[in-house]
Amino acid sequence: MLIKKFMIATVMMATMLMPGTGAADDRTIYVRYDPGGDLGLYQVKAQVAKELKLNVVIDGVCASACTLLINLPNSQLCVTERARLHFHRARLQKPIRNGRKILRDANRMMLASYPAGVRQWIAQRGGLTDRMLKMDSADVSRFFRRCGKPMLVS
Repeated sequence: MLIKKFMIATVMMATMLMPGTGAADDRTIYVRYDPGGDLGLYQVKAQVAKELKLNVVIDGVCASACTLLINLPNSQLCVTERARLHFHRARLQKPIRNGRKILRDANRMMLASYPAGVRQWIAQRGGLTDRMLKMDSADVSRFFRRCGKPMLVS
């Protein structure tokens, strides 16, 4: 299953970097609206971006599992004035055995992958729940390097 997810993520990355996207020359992925999806797939997607040293520009909404991309090194991640992050706790598409434990572990993994300031921001708003927490662009810019500007706080 992990190999399948890795292959899918690799194809997704390659597709994003194909000529005609405007990102082929500088190996940059632009997130303009990404509603998220399968947590395992996004873990692999983030790992592939990290290992291939791809740059990620968040230039719009990055929601749900997409937020795993914020764990990339500061040198690979930047945000624009339009960047917004949306968080909620992990959910299952359908009931499965040990679902509660799997979700508990998934929520811990997600939170642990976020920078400390983001974890604190989430905690101050009641933690990860089924309710979508929406981080506006001003808060996003407090925690992440603005594109085209050096990182002021590491």
